[in-house]
Amino acid sequence: MVEEGKILLVDDEIKIIEFIRWQLITDYPNMYTARSANEALHILRSNVIDVLVTDIKMPSMDGIELIRQAMSIQPHLQCIVITGHGDIDTAIEAMKIGAINYLNKPIGADELRIAVDRGFERLCLIRSLHEKEESLKNKNLELQKTIIELEKAKEELITVKSEIQHNLEIIESANSIILRMDTSGNIVYINKFGQDYFGYYVDELTGKNVMGTIVPEYDSFGRDLRLMIDAITVSPTKYAANENENMRKDGQRVWVVWTNKAVYDKDGNLQEILCIGSDRTYTKRLERELGRSERRFRNIFDTSPDAMFIAEIDTGIIVDANPAATRLLLRKKDEIVGIHQSLLHPTPTEDYSQHCLWGPKGGMLSAPLENKVVRSDGSIVWVEIIAELIQLDNKDCILGVFRDITIRKKMEEHIIKNEKMVSFDRLATRIAHEINNPLTSASMKIQTLKSKVKKINIHGTLYSKLRSIELGMERVSKLTKELMLVSRIQDTELLSVNLNDAINGAIIVLEDKLRGITLHLDLAEYASVMGDPIKIEQVFINIIDNSIYALPDKGDIFIRTFVQDAMVIVEVTDNGVGIKEENLKNIFDPFFTTRRIGEGTGLGLSICYGVIAQHGGTIDIISALGKGTSVIIKIPVGEEDT
Repeated sequence: MVEEGKILLVDDEIKIIEFIRWQLITDYPNMYTARSANEALHILRSNVIDVLVTDIKMPSMDGIELIRQAMSIQPHLQCIVITGHGDIDTAIEAMKIGAINYLNKPIGADELRIAVDRGFERLCLIRSLHEKEESLKNKNLELQKTIIELEKAKEELITVKSEIQHNLEIIESANSIILRMDTSGNIVYINKFGQDYFGYYVDELTGKNVMGTIVPEYDSFGRDLRLMIDAITVSPTKYAANENENMRKDGQRVWVVWTNKAVYDKDGNLQEILCIGSDRTYTKRLERELGRSERRFRNIFDTSPDAMFIAEIDTGIIVDANPAATRLLLRKKDEIVGIHQSLLHPTPTEDYSQHCLWGPKGGMLSAPLENKVVRSDGSIVWVEIIAELIQLDNKDCILGVFRDITIRKKMEEHIIKNEKMVSFDRLATRIAHEINNPLTSASMKIQTLKSKVKKINIHGTLYSKLRSIELGMERVSKLTKELMLVSRIQDTELLSVNLNDAINGAIIVLEDKLRGITLHLDLAEYASVMGDPIKIEQVFINIIDNSIYALPDKGDIFIRTFVQDAMVIVEVTDNGVGIKEENLKNIFDPFFTTRRIGEGTGLGLSICYGVIAQHGGTIDIISALGKGTSVIIKIPVGEEDT
């Protein structure tokens, strides 16, 4: 019984209305009555009715037409029809348009009450399902917002990762020392240039303290360098630029100019110090030679690999420049001599005699400076400047030594981006885990609702909407898995992988899709590389699947492997629809796809690009609209082929 429920009784015979009213009034006091269909429609337009009990045979408008119009006014209305023995076909027709039950005259009291009770129970279930549907709609909107946030985070993650990957080789081959040490002075990382410079293998330095390895206990002047290292590990910002004596593995002493940058964790605690060093030994030797001989000075000045400028201390006018200076600025010497030193820079700078030196006759730098110079073609170059006071023709001058550090500055940016990359990886993993738990719970609830809706066999559109929400959640689940794949940070054990086996494995996976397509294989006898067999097979699954998609009317796919110039080369060619020229430049961009909505996420080729690059290889695509597409992959040969 639903006390607040409202019933509308419709019959042209007053005795039947009174009988039904008498049977139901105790349990359902909120009851309306009508003697005709038109009177009933008027009541329905003014009041919310839950259950309609109507006779079939009535003048002017029968019960079937009344039910049809009533449900257009109130879609959730539960309709019960009353019919005589000869009207059974008409009653069945009423059931088809939405009636939930029919009763034969004469009407039994228990039969009537049971029919009305079931009508109210059914209405309560429908309303409950409607409320849950609205709740699921809201959750679906939240999921859609999460999808957008995930896609943005993933796009930025892949972009940063691509930039770092592209520049890793530059960092390792840089002509500057790149070193990271912890707050105890232990070496966390040193690049190849630094290893070669100090004469160590990487495992001889990693984890070792800088003291006693690359930094001596005391320098040649008797200064205790341990005190300096302790001060740097406590307050790197006070030693942002530092010059000190270092030591190679063979004991040789060298001078290095260091820039030190503090690296903090998320809580603002000092975690590491990033140190980038440049050899200063040659310049230090030059400084000693300057005081000995003008002739020797001139020789060193002219042959120095670093740009040198001599300017009058009083006026700042440049009076000499060496050949390296002309190469740095892309100007002739007579275009440099006679200009003010500030004109070397994109914006005016303070005179070196005031900015660089301890005093007008101090003869020493307060610290090396980093600045920019502008070339004749307008391009900007970062330089590290060291200035000294010298005597030239009995006149006080400044000798400025300019070293090109453009590559070093770029490497500093790449290292900072690497830290950002790690943060993105952690964020992406955390987001994926946070989404998976509520996603699983919501999926289970939707399955339960689908089962209930299907059981009572009502509102097919409601079942479809539940399925639509379920598909949306499946899309979220797929995106979180792909996000985990793109952002995963792990060391992969490299194995010997025969690319022919990986190709055949991909063909087996795609066997059903390949039906009707002619596959041409031309595989070399040996095509082994060092790599991850699962990732490599996934690359070929993605590429062959793209070729299948490009062949809507079937066609041919040609797969060829061969070895050339110490590289295993794989060519996958189809005679499909091809790719528009304007799309080729974006083909490896994350989330870029030419497929219809719902057929792909646009991550397949991005993942392929990353996997092949991780294996030291390249992937290129050649295509023309209407002429087909060729994918060319090159990976260094593995141990078996060498």
